[in-house]
Amino acid sequence: MDDAELQKLGKLFLREFHYITRTDRVLIKVMIKSRLQYFPEAADLEYMTFGCIADIERILSEQIQADPSGHFNSKERLRKLTEFKKDKAFVKNIP
Repeated sequence: MDDAELQKLGKLFLREFHYITRTDRVLIKVMIKSRLQYFPEAADLEYMTFGCIADIERILSEQIQADPSGHFNSKERLRKLTEFKKDKAFVKNIP
């Protein structure tokens, strides 16, 4: 894939991520609650959900917009965008 195609796929990938986080926010909150409900820090689930989504978005943005000189992020960018090109549902099911 050339750089223009990677950039286009990267924009589509992040757009899909934003769509999923808006439409599946309740599901995300349920997953967070089931894993973190016993920790006192997780008392405010809305705040925790927002924080988790923001952290994941920050990490994904760094990877998707990676400079080719940054070896790990560059490899992750290529891997994620290749999988996304094959299957648009990859964003929802990122391992």
